[in-house]
Amino acid sequence: MSGHYQIPMKHGFVVLTAVVDAASRRARAHKVATTLEGSHASEIMSEALGKYGKPAIVNKNQSSQFADTDCTCVVLHTGCKVCINGRIAWRNYVFVERLWRTVKCKHF
Repeated sequence: MSGHYQIPMKHGFVVLTAVVDAASRRARAHKVATTLEGSHASEIMSEALGKYGKPAIVNKNQSSQFADTDCTCVVLHTGCKVCINGRIAWRNYVFVERLWRTVKCKHF
């Protein structure tokens, strides 16, 4: 599962992008950036797949970063199936939302 969260700052915002393993409920890769570019999602997706191997299905949220062609190609190149609408495992997004809640509560 993957997702991003915009963290408000005094002058603008930063974006936390993460790939979360549904089975272990752990963040496998993450990145903090000041822009909403698709390259950030591609980088962390490559990192997570390289370190932890390929899952059968990658659930991606519908944000432009993860719907980006480069990010989708990274996943498809490994032979994984892609689910971008959440129909296959919509419950898994609960874990991503819990990560964002933890970040928000502990740091702001």
